[in-house]
Amino acid sequence: HIEKAAYYNHHTNMLYRRNSRLRQITATAIFSFLTLISISQSFPTFRPTMTKISNGRRPSPYRDSTTKVLALVPIHSSNPFWKAVSIYAVTDVFGFFISVMTGSHVHLDLIGSGAFGLASLSNLFSQSSSTTTLTLSQKVSSIAVGIWSIKLATFLFYRASRVGHDMRLEETLSTMSGTFGFWFITFLWNISCSMPHLLGLLSTRSNPVFVQVGGIVYSIGLLVETVADLQKWWFKQANPGRFCNVGLWALSQHPNFFGNLVLWFGIL
Repeated sequence: HIEKAAYYNHHTNMLYRRNSRLRQITATAIFSFLTLISISQSFPTFRPTMTKISNGRRPSPYRDSTTKVLALVPIHSSNPFWKAVSIYAVTDVFGFFISVMTGSHVHLDLIGSGAFGLASLSNLFSQSSSTTTLTLSQKVSSIAVGIWSIKLATFLFYRASRVGHDMRLEETLSTMSGTFGFWFITFLWNISCSMPHLLGLLSTRSNPVFVQVGGIVYSIGLLVETVADLQKWWFKQANPGRFCNVGLWALSQHPNFFGNLVLWFGIL
Protein backbone atom coordinates (compact mmCIF):
# COMPACT_ATOMS: atom_id res chain seq x y z
CA HIS A 1 0.00 0.00 0.00
CA ILE A 2 2.88 2.36 0.76
CA GLU A 3 4.45 1.64 -2.62
CA LYS A 4 1.13 2.19 -4.40
CA ALA A 5 0.59 5.47 -2.54
CA ALA A 6 4.09 6.64 -3.43
CA TYR A 7 3.55 5.66 -7.08
CA TYR A 8 0.22 7.52 -7.15
CA ASN A 9 1.68 10.64 -5.53
CA HIS A 10 4.61 10.62 -7.96
CA HIS A 11 2.38 10.53 -11.03
CA THR A 12 -0.02 13.08 -9.54
CA ASN A 13 2.86 15.49 -8.98
CA MET A 14 4.14 14.88 -12.51
CA LEU A 15 0.70 15.63 -13.93
CA TYR A 16 0.39 18.79 -11.82
CA ARG A 17 3.80 20.04 -12.91
CA ARG A 18 2.96 19.36 -16.55
CA ASN A 19 -0.36 21.22 -16.29
CA SER A 20 1.34 24.04 -14.40
CA ARG A 21 3.95 24.32 -17.12
CA LEU A 22 1.19 24.43 -19.75
CA ARG A 23 -0.53 27.26 -17.88
CA GLN A 24 2.73 29.15 -17.65
CA ILE A 25 3.37 28.83 -21.38
CA THR A 26 -0.22 29.88 -22.16
CA ALA A 27 0.02 32.91 -19.86
CA THR A 28 3.29 34.00 -21.44
CA ALA A 29 1.86 33.59 -24.94
CA ILE A 30 -1.25 35.65 -24.09
CA PHE A 31 0.82 38.42 -22.48
CA SER A 32 3.18 38.54 -25.47
CA PHE A 33 0.25 38.59 -27.89
CA LEU A 34 -1.40 41.51 -26.09
CA THR A 35 1.91 43.35 -26.06
CA LEU A 36 2.38 42.90 -29.80
CA ILE A 37 -1.12 44.25 -30.38
CA SER A 38 -0.44 47.31 -28.23
CA ILE A 39 2.92 47.96 -29.90
CA SER A 40 1.43 47.58 -33.38
CA GLN A 41 -1.27 50.13 -32.53
CA SER A 42 1.36 52.79 -31.84
CA PHE A 43 2.73 52.79 -35.39
CA PRO A 44 1.05 54.50 -38.36
CA THR A 45 0.58 51.45 -40.53
CA PHE A 46 -2.70 50.25 -41.97
CA ARG A 47 -5.81 51.82 -40.50
CA PRO A 48 -6.68 55.40 -41.49
CA THR A 49 -9.06 57.68 -39.64
CA MET A 50 -10.61 61.01 -40.48
CA THR A 51 -8.96 63.90 -38.68
CA LYS A 52 -10.79 67.20 -38.71
CA ILE A 53 -8.92 70.33 -39.74
CA SER A 54 -10.43 73.74 -39.01
CA ASN A 55 -10.83 76.65 -41.40
CA GLY A 56 -8.51 79.47 -40.49
CA ARG A 57 -7.66 78.01 -37.08
CA ARG A 58 -4.90 75.88 -35.64
CA PRO A 59 -5.68 72.23 -36.56
CA SER A 60 -6.47 69.79 -33.76
CA PRO A 61 -5.39 66.14 -34.22
CA TYR A 62 -8.32 64.97 -32.11
CA ARG A 63 -11.49 67.01 -32.66
CA ASP A 64 -12.77 70.46 -33.59
CA SER A 65 -16.48 71.24 -33.79
CA THR A 66 -15.96 73.99 -36.41
CA THR A 67 -14.14 71.83 -38.97
CA LYS A 68 -15.13 71.63 -42.60
CA VAL A 69 -12.12 69.90 -44.18
CA LEU A 70 -11.25 66.24 -43.55
CA ALA A 71 -7.84 64.63 -44.01
CA LEU A 72 -6.66 61.04 -43.74
CA VAL A 73 -4.07 60.28 -41.07
CA PRO A 74 -3.00 57.00 -39.43
CA ILE A 75 -5.31 56.19 -36.54
CA HIS A 76 -2.65 56.02 -33.81
CA SER A 77 0.12 58.17 -35.19
CA SER A 78 -0.64 61.02 -32.75
CA ASN A 79 -3.13 59.51 -30.33
CA PRO A 80 -1.67 59.96 -26.81
CA PHE A 81 -3.98 57.34 -25.30
CA TRP A 82 -2.71 54.46 -27.44
CA LYS A 83 0.83 55.74 -27.19
CA ALA A 84 0.61 55.58 -23.40
CA VAL A 85 -0.97 52.11 -23.51
CA SER A 86 1.88 50.93 -25.72
CA ILE A 87 4.48 52.32 -23.31
CA TYR A 88 2.73 50.63 -20.39
CA ALA A 89 2.65 47.32 -22.26
CA VAL A 90 6.35 47.45 -23.20
CA THR A 91 7.54 48.44 -19.73
CA ASP A 92 5.39 45.83 -17.98
CA VAL A 93 6.53 43.06 -20.34
CA PHE A 94 10.09 44.15 -19.65
CA GLY A 95 9.41 43.90 -15.91
CA PHE A 96 7.75 40.52 -16.40
CA PHE A 97 10.81 39.04 -18.09
CA ILE A 98 13.12 40.51 -15.44
CA SER A 99 11.00 38.86 -12.76
CA VAL A 100 11.03 35.52 -14.58
CA MET A 101 14.77 35.58 -15.26
CA THR A 102 16.01 36.92 -11.92
CA GLY A 103 13.25 36.43 -9.35
CA SER A 104 14.09 39.89 -8.00
CA HIS A 105 11.59 42.21 -6.32
CA VAL A 106 13.71 45.37 -6.52
CA HIS A 107 12.47 46.45 -9.94
CA LEU A 108 8.72 45.96 -9.35
CA ASP A 109 7.75 49.45 -8.19
CA LEU A 110 10.45 51.16 -10.21
CA ILE A 111 8.99 49.89 -13.48
CA GLY A 112 5.34 49.84 -12.44
CA SER A 113 5.33 53.41 -11.10
CA GLY A 114 7.96 54.77 -13.46
CA ALA A 115 5.83 53.83 -16.49
CA PHE A 116 3.46 56.72 -15.67
CA GLY A 117 6.24 59.27 -15.97
CA LEU A 118 7.63 57.66 -19.10
CA ALA A 119 4.23 57.82 -20.80
CA SER A 120 3.29 61.34 -19.71
CA LEU A 121 6.65 62.99 -20.35
CA SER A 122 7.09 61.23 -23.70
CA ASN A 123 3.77 62.68 -24.84
CA LEU A 124 4.81 66.08 -23.54
CA PHE A 125 8.15 66.14 -25.35
CA SER A 126 6.87 64.52 -28.56
CA GLN A 127 4.00 66.98 -28.86
CA SER A 128 6.24 69.96 -28.08
CA SER A 129 8.53 68.98 -30.95
CA SER A 130 5.66 68.62 -33.44
CA THR A 131 3.31 71.11 -35.07
CA THR A 132 0.60 70.33 -32.51
CA THR A 133 0.50 72.72 -29.56
CA LEU A 134 -0.59 71.39 -26.18
CA THR A 135 -3.05 73.38 -24.12
CA LEU A 136 -2.10 74.72 -20.69
CA SER A 137 -4.08 72.00 -18.90
CA GLN A 138 -2.43 69.26 -21.00
CA LYS A 139 1.06 70.57 -20.22
CA VAL A 140 0.36 70.95 -16.51
CA SER A 141 -1.25 67.50 -16.35
CA SER A 142 1.72 65.85 -18.08
CA ILE A 143 4.22 67.57 -15.80
CA ALA A 144 2.16 66.71 -12.69
CA VAL A 145 1.98 63.01 -13.57
CA GLY A 146 5.69 63.00 -14.38
CA ILE A 147 6.64 64.58 -11.03
CA TRP A 148 4.47 62.16 -9.07
CA SER A 149 5.75 59.15 -10.99
CA ILE A 150 9.43 60.04 -10.60
CA LYS A 151 8.97 60.80 -6.91
CA LEU A 152 7.11 57.59 -6.14
CA ALA A 153 9.27 55.31 -8.30
CA THR A 154 12.47 56.72 -6.77
CA PHE A 155 11.24 56.30 -3.20
CA LEU A 156 9.87 52.79 -3.76
CA PHE A 157 13.03 51.71 -5.57
CA TYR A 158 15.16 52.99 -2.68
CA ARG A 159 12.94 51.18 -0.19
CA ALA A 160 13.02 47.94 -2.20
CA SER A 161 16.80 48.10 -2.55
CA ARG A 162 17.10 48.34 1.23
CA VAL A 163 14.50 45.69 2.07
CA GLY A 164 15.27 43.26 -0.76
CA HIS A 165 12.18 41.04 -1.08
CA ASP A 166 8.55 41.93 -0.52
CA MET A 167 7.19 39.13 1.65
CA ARG A 168 3.63 39.95 0.57
CA LEU A 169 4.52 38.96 -3.01
CA GLU A 170 6.84 36.07 -2.24
CA GLU A 171 4.26 33.37 -2.98
CA THR A 172 2.69 35.21 -5.93
CA LEU A 173 5.96 35.76 -7.78
CA SER A 174 7.24 32.25 -7.09
CA THR A 175 5.40 30.87 -10.15
CA MET A 176 5.22 31.89 -13.79
CA SER A 177 1.45 32.23 -13.71
CA GLY A 178 1.58 34.33 -10.56
CA THR A 179 4.22 36.58 -12.08
CA PHE A 180 2.13 36.98 -15.22
CA GLY A 181 -0.91 37.87 -13.13
CA PHE A 182 1.03 40.47 -11.16
CA TRP A 183 2.33 42.27 -14.25
CA PHE A 184 -0.97 42.01 -16.11
CA ILE A 185 -2.74 43.65 -13.17
CA THR A 186 0.02 46.27 -13.14
CA PHE A 187 -0.69 46.92 -16.82
CA LEU A 188 -4.42 47.38 -16.11
CA TRP A 189 -3.58 49.58 -13.12
CA ASN A 190 -1.37 51.80 -15.30
CA ILE A 191 -4.21 52.37 -17.73
CA SER A 192 -7.06 52.84 -15.25
CA CYS A 193 -5.11 55.02 -12.82
CA SER A 194 -3.88 57.40 -15.53
CA MET A 195 -7.28 57.63 -17.25
CA PRO A 196 -7.98 61.20 -15.97
CA HIS A 197 -4.73 62.36 -17.55
CA LEU A 198 -5.13 60.38 -20.77
CA LEU A 199 -8.69 61.54 -21.39
CA GLY A 200 -7.58 65.11 -20.71
CA LEU A 201 -5.01 64.80 -23.49
CA LEU A 202 -7.85 64.11 -25.94
CA SER A 203 -9.61 67.37 -25.09
CA THR A 204 -8.63 70.69 -26.69
CA ARG A 205 -10.45 72.75 -24.05
CA SER A 206 -8.49 74.49 -21.30
CA ASN A 207 -9.75 76.63 -18.42
CA PRO A 208 -7.12 78.50 -16.39
CA VAL A 209 -9.37 78.45 -13.30
CA PHE A 210 -9.65 74.67 -13.35
CA VAL A 211 -5.90 74.41 -13.94
CA GLN A 212 -5.22 76.51 -10.83
CA VAL A 213 -7.75 74.70 -8.63
CA GLY A 214 -6.61 71.30 -9.88
CA GLY A 215 -3.00 72.27 -9.29
CA ILE A 216 -3.73 73.21 -5.68
CA VAL A 217 -5.62 69.96 -5.01
CA TYR A 218 -2.81 67.97 -6.69
CA SER A 219 -0.13 69.70 -4.60
CA ILE A 220 -1.99 68.94 -1.37
CA GLY A 221 -2.38 65.29 -2.31
CA LEU A 222 1.27 64.99 -3.36
CA LEU A 223 2.40 66.52 -0.06
CA VAL A 224 0.20 64.21 2.02
CA GLU A 225 1.35 61.10 0.14
CA THR A 226 5.03 62.05 0.40
CA VAL A 227 4.89 62.92 4.10
CA ALA A 228 2.95 59.74 4.91
CA ASP A 229 5.42 57.53 3.03
CA LEU A 230 8.41 59.13 4.74
CA GLN A 231 6.84 58.96 8.20
CA LYS A 232 6.11 55.27 7.83
CA TRP A 233 9.57 54.54 6.44
CA TRP A 234 11.33 56.33 9.30
CA PHE A 235 9.05 54.67 11.86
CA LYS A 236 9.67 51.17 10.46
CA GLN A 237 13.42 51.73 10.49
CA ALA A 238 13.33 52.59 14.18
CA ASN A 239 10.56 50.15 15.13
CA PRO A 240 10.66 47.06 12.89
CA GLY A 241 7.58 44.88 13.11
CA ARG A 242 5.45 47.50 14.84
CA PHE A 243 2.31 49.14 13.42
CA CYS A 244 2.95 52.75 12.42
CA ASN A 245 0.73 55.08 14.47
CA VAL A 246 2.59 58.39 14.43
CA GLY A 247 2.10 61.58 12.43
CA LEU A 248 -0.52 61.25 9.72
CA TRP A 249 -0.79 57.55 10.54
CA ALA A 250 -2.31 58.47 13.90
CA LEU A 251 -5.17 60.16 12.03
CA SER A 252 -5.75 57.67 9.20
CA GLN A 253 -5.06 54.01 8.54
CA HIS A 254 -3.79 54.72 5.00
CA PRO A 255 -2.89 58.43 4.66
CA ASN A 256 -0.59 57.67 1.72
CA PHE A 257 -3.50 56.20 -0.25
CA PHE A 258 -5.64 59.18 0.72
CA GLY A 259 -2.98 61.53 -0.64
CA ASN A 260 -2.80 59.50 -3.83
CA LEU A 261 -6.56 59.77 -4.35
CA VAL A 262 -6.46 63.52 -3.69
CA LEU A 263 -3.65 64.19 -6.17
CA TRP A 264 -5.36 62.18 -8.92
CA PHE A 265 -8.58 64.04 -8.21
CA GLY A 266 -6.60 67.24 -8.78
CA ILE A 267 -5.39 65.91 -12.13
CA LEU A 268 -8.97 64.96 -13.02
